[in-house]
Amino acid sequence: MSEVKVDTISERTAASGVTIDGVLVKDGTATFQTAAGSPLVFEGATADAHETTFAITDPTADRTITFPDASFTVPTSGGVTQVQQWRVDTDFTISTTDLNVYQNWEKPASGQFPGSIGGDMAVDSTTSATLSGAWTFPETGTWLVRWCMFTEGSGGSASLYAHIAVTDDNGANWVTGARNDSYGFHNQDNAVSVEYIVNIADTSTDKVKFHGWSAAYSVIIRGHTDYNAHYATFMRLGDAS
Repeated sequence: MSEVKVDTISERTAASGVTIDGVLVKDGTATFQTAAGSPLVFEGATADAHETTFAITDPTADRTITFPDASFTVPTSGGVTQVQQWRVDTDFTISTTDLNVYQNWEKPASGQFPGSIGGDMAVDSTTSATLSGAWTFPETGTWLVRWCMFTEGSGGSASLYAHIAVTDDNGANWVTGARNDSYGFHNQDNAVSVEYIVNIADTSTDKVKFHGWSAAYSVIIRGHTDYNAHYATFMRLGDAS
């Protein structure tokens, strides 16, 4: 095997570049051309029988793939990377005062074939004045949050309120991102749903929580451990804006 050691290889003819067995290096641009369409093969840290190959489909027009000025991991599959549902598993009663819905949340049991991708959401189940019922996201990004409050009235007719509140300072301040006010009736089941698209730029400070209450009478939150009655859906749509 021959070895050539040089400091610089320069083109002999101005603007013609230098070609090395199908690789053209010209004006700072390297152009690869191979019949197989797989010009980049990386051995890795260990020289063995296993390599990573970048395969290029023969282009029918000029194409450009732009990498952002950011660190990221290339996903191994397309589509949604984070999605899950949570449900209230047991009935409980709320009064006419504002309630942060924080108790009795669970993920569907594995035997019910639940769909779930990525890391788990986490809900603050304490009675903290600022973070009770606050949901922490497993990853930054633009998220769709959907909440269905399923209730049964225990008094006369009354308005039901379902709000999604958001914070970007870990609960120091909350603002209403979405609301749905519905009119319910005594001893009838009522479903109030609301959804909001929220930008989670920092998982330690950017959170959501659910407010639910009745204007006049106490209301039973209808929960069940075997199916979605009172539930929430969290789906990551893309990167944070």
